[in-house]
Amino acid sequence: MPARPTSKSFMANDYPSDPEADIYLLADTWTSAAGVAHETLALVVNSQDCDEQITLLLPTGDNAHALSWISSQGMVSIVQSTQMTRTGIFDDQRSWLLNIALVYLAFATPHPNLQPQDLVLFTGALV
Repeated sequence: MPARPTSKSFMANDYPSDPEADIYLLADTWTSAAGVAHETLALVVNSQDCDEQITLLLPTGDNAHALSWISSQGMVSIVQSTQMTRTGIFDDQRSWLLNIALVYLAFATPHPNLQPQDLVLFTGALV
């Protein structure tokens, strides 16, 4: 009996054949013109199979003013997006990133049990 013909859909070509993505946490310090040192954190998800890369800038205690509900919700949306899927990310990796995004969302939602210094502790634990 001859083999059944196979067809590739357009969607199948959009995703890597073997899911695999590297995740990096980049911590850096830069100095403003006023001589003030600022800390930055970035999570980079990089595909090994295609040119897909996503960078999430994470607020630290240093730039907690940049933390808002909208930016945190955006981080959650990016983690759950098809663009993130195209990086070849494993389900466990996506869950880990989603947990981090949800912690930032919790900090962006006014809650009496979360203080700004808790964000400093959290970002310190990430590094």
